[in-house]
Amino acid sequence: MQLPIPKTDPVEPFKDSALALTVLALVAALLVALTVWTYLGVPGTSVKRILTVLGLRLAALVLACLSLVGPSLAFRSDLYPPSVLLIAVDDSESMTNQDEFDGKSRWQNLLRNLRQSEPILKQLRDERNVTVFLYRFAGDVGDFDPEGKAAGDASNFGQMLSALYDKHGQERQLRSLLVLSDGAHNGPDREAQLAAARPWRQRRCPIHTFAFGDKKTSDRERDIVLAEINPEPSPVPIKGELTVRGTIHAYGFGGAKVRVHLFINDKPVHAQDEWLNLAPRDEPLSRTVVTLKCQAPHEPGEFKVTLKVDPKDGELSVVNNEISTYLTATKEGLSVLLIDTPRFPEPQLICDALRTDRRFRLFTAWIRGNQPLDVVELEKDLFHFDKQRYNVVILGDLRGDQLRLGHPQALKKIHDFVHDRGMGLLMMGGDDSFGSTWHKTPIADLLPVDLGIGGRIDAPVKMLPAEAGSRRIVMRLGDTPEDSAARWKAMRDLDGMNRLGKLKDKALVLAETKDGTPILVGHEYGAGRTMALAADTTWRWTTDEDGYKNHARFWQQLVLWLARQDETEGKKAWVKLDQRRLEMGKKLGFSVGLRGKSDLEAKDPEFDVKLVSPQNVETPLNPVADKGQYRGLTEPIKAPGEYSLVVSAKGTDVDGTPVEGTAEAHFLVYPNEPEMARRSANHKFLEDLSAAGGSGGKLHKGSELVAFLQELVDKPDAQAGTRAAPWPDWRRKNLSVFHVGFFLLFVGLLGLEWFLRRRWGMV
Repeated sequence: MQLPIPKTDPVEPFKDSALALTVLALVAALLVALTVWTYLGVPGTSVKRILTVLGLRLAALVLACLSLVGPSLAFRSDLYPPSVLLIAVDDSESMTNQDEFDGKSRWQNLLRNLRQSEPILKQLRDERNVTVFLYRFAGDVGDFDPEGKAAGDASNFGQMLSALYDKHGQERQLRSLLVLSDGAHNGPDREAQLAAARPWRQRRCPIHTFAFGDKKTSDRERDIVLAEINPEPSPVPIKGELTVRGTIHAYGFGGAKVRVHLFINDKPVHAQDEWLNLAPRDEPLSRTVVTLKCQAPHEPGEFKVTLKVDPKDGELSVVNNEISTYLTATKEGLSVLLIDTPRFPEPQLICDALRTDRRFRLFTAWIRGNQPLDVVELEKDLFHFDKQRYNVVILGDLRGDQLRLGHPQALKKIHDFVHDRGMGLLMMGGDDSFGSTWHKTPIADLLPVDLGIGGRIDAPVKMLPAEAGSRRIVMRLGDTPEDSAARWKAMRDLDGMNRLGKLKDKALVLAETKDGTPILVGHEYGAGRTMALAADTTWRWTTDEDGYKNHARFWQQLVLWLARQDETEGKKAWVKLDQRRLEMGKKLGFSVGLRGKSDLEAKDPEFDVKLVSPQNVETPLNPVADKGQYRGLTEPIKAPGEYSLVVSAKGTDVDGTPVEGTAEAHFLVYPNEPEMARRSANHKFLEDLSAAGGSGGKLHKGSELVAFLQELVDKPDAQAGTRAAPWPDWRRKNLSVFHVGFFLLFVGLLGLEWFLRRRWGMV
């Protein structure tokens, strides 16, 4: 039978003081009476011996009662929960300016204040349970070294705030972030740096800034500095539109007009006037972004892009009025013109498929209506044949006479471009495609099938690679023939197709239906290639992620085949640099690869990569596989100049044939001097930084650091408190010295009482 669990404390009766004293007195009296009665008349006893035994027993009784009641003395104890204090020290080069009140540099004054703060920081650690982290920052963030020097790059406050938040943002209790700096920032945009303080506001961690330096130290009064250059896109397709953006830092020339020039390989290509922005309040420096556009080079390769600003009277230096970088122009920028009626969804999904690949520059022309354009409209040239050289033209669901609406000589021009220039042409299916309106036109001569038959097959058809197509890039959806065949088998059926005419001599059937009816046919014509695709519902393949990928790959490879990209030196190594302009002392990251003629990455590639200095000194580099690509990193480059990465690679194509190639990429290494461009301290920025962090953060003088830290010692944290510490702590779960000693004393009293009775013969 299970015993009932008591619902009351076993010492509950003793909580009433009167009852406790009464019970204790009765027990003591009973103990005295029993002891005296037991030993009266026993030989060897005496009054002294009975009193001794009685005293020992009463002492044991008192100890037993104490263990039940548990009396303690209470001592007050302050509680300081663990917290974190972060201190970020600016060690950028501007901190070496000697403009403190005693002729010392800002850095020397900062170090002096930190040394004076060491006893208080120790007190925070030892007595207030505060963990203090000291960091240094400039262009990067690291541990603070009191023996270090102020020689860092431009102060990047945004990077510092983000890096420290990533590292400490999840701390349970952030006390404060202290930023010791002159505020002379030359990192990214001011607003972007201030925005990095917002996460600290959400954590309710105040950002206190401590300002060093003199706000009135003279700046570079009048100077123009080209600080940044950014060509887009990079790489750029040959003959494509090139946009070059530059950032001009102006000291004392805010509001002035300047002439900006753009050079490619030191040849002028464009120039324009720009008005420089006015400097913001309390800022001697104004920033102006200029944008210049031109046509990219006509040949593939690497090109040097340069921006120059004409000197102004009174400039401190004209050397920094010029900035350069490198840009790659690639022939992989194929120009594709899609001409169709505004139907849905086939042409739209074709556009999506091509626009996701940077190798293609897509142009579209939508034909609406049936009436011929007037002379003025004809002069507009909807297709821009006279301005743009297309690699491939795709004709959608159109009649032959509709094509003339975009240009009166469109049919002949397309014919000549294919025959003479090697342009590719595709006619796809549709209600008006391959019909009688195309019969006896120049386009009819181009296509690999006879025209004029017309009509459609209005039944589901399965598109599969034909024998000739399975051996060519255009029908390859997988890395192996087996994978490709499986993907085609899984594709959904198409909603019918056009009836194609008789195949011309040397025409290749690339795809067919299950019963062998040609659905995709191609052939060579003059210098170019043409295709007839009887389907116009390939959008039906886009039912899931794999379907979208297969659809995009089919159309991309179809265009590559029409543009003869499968015949190019596709066996090529490539190298992509993370930057084309690198600050001196930084590392450069890069990616390398090797493509086969199918334009897929080669298998098991081996790379020989060398960094070549301006003095032709070669340094070997070792790229490693990283998430499906090969990445490498140089050591810090310590000298300015023009460098290059040279890559030799070899591997195996997807069909098992050997692949090899070489590639080279250039980049510029420049010395960083913008940190000293502004000599005056910027306390206003530090004030704004504290305000952006919220939670009571404020701007302080650098000399107030010691007093601020002392206030942290004297002023308890919001979560601090007090507690009563009992002695002895009877309810402590773990054994203590007191518990062991109390137990030994109790046992000792009982043992001594028994020993004396035994010795005196009272047992």
